[in-house]
Amino acid sequence: MISIRNLLVPLDGSRAAEAAIPLAAFLGQHLGATITLLHIVEYTPPPKVHGEPHLQTAAQAEDYLEEVASTLTGRGVRIQIHVHSDPETDVAASIVAHRVEQAADLVVMSTHGRGGMRNWVLGSIAQRVVQQGSPVLLVRSDLPGGPPERIQRVRVALDGTVSSEASLPMAAAIAVGCRVPMDLMIVVPTVATLRSEQRSVAAFLPSTVAALLDLEAEAAAEYLQAVGQRLEKEYGLRIALEIRRGDPSTEIIRATHRDLLLAMATHGRYGLASLWAGGVAARVMADTRAPVLLVPGL
Repeated sequence: MISIRNLLVPLDGSRAAEAAIPLAAFLGQHLGATITLLHIVEYTPPPKVHGEPHLQTAAQAEDYLEEVASTLTGRGVRIQIHVHSDPETDVAASIVAHRVEQAADLVVMSTHGRGGMRNWVLGSIAQRVVQQGSPVLLVRSDLPGGPPERIQRVRVALDGTVSSEASLPMAAAIAVGCRVPMDLMIVVPTVATLRSEQRSVAAFLPSTVAALLDLEAEAAAEYLQAVGQRLEKEYGLRIALEIRRGDPSTEIIRATHRDLLLAMATHGRYGLASLWAGGVAARVMADTRAPVLLVPGL
């Protein structure tokens, strides 16, 4: 089993960025992991971030991180702070460098819902950190009632490929360490929910395509059973399995909630289901209330 011993939490001084802290503290406490609170001084920092005053100097950042760290005193979590005081123009690249420098197993950062979430994943910090080989846990900052403070279940979305299984070791380590149940799911589309480029075939051969999708659902069930048995043997977990039919992004979103950690690899494909094709992962992360663990595919 892999060990999650170091968590890196980038902060910019805003309450939105701080949304990652409660869940990071929960994981740190249950996994016995050290949390490093990181601030990177920007070369030309904006006056405000998310409508709040932006940290301008290394001294301000030191005071801020010390204050944040003090709020976690007494929770049984090891905290350290780090301010990168040399001004940077590329904050994302600096986070990647600090992940290596701090030997972080997981980067925990907040994101800001529809639009913000899509940008984080598709063109900004989170994607670039993942591309450099680091798992990233994204936490919504705009949920009613505040950000999640714990997880009660780990759910892994798979698509039947080895690549999509990349998230399994870390997801299992979190489930074991936090003593929460874990389940696996695959979504197989129906004829009505095929992607647009597949509908043209279905229009001419609806019965054939429907039969192929039914066979795919049967194959998916066998695949999940095999993966679940392997995980039960390796990690001592009881694994629940679920096959859903319909639009992949819609069904995955329906299967999540704020206290459930959703784990996904960043690419992969399962036959006609094609989980990540057409921006499914981005749509899921834009709309789900769950924290999302992204792990680079194998």
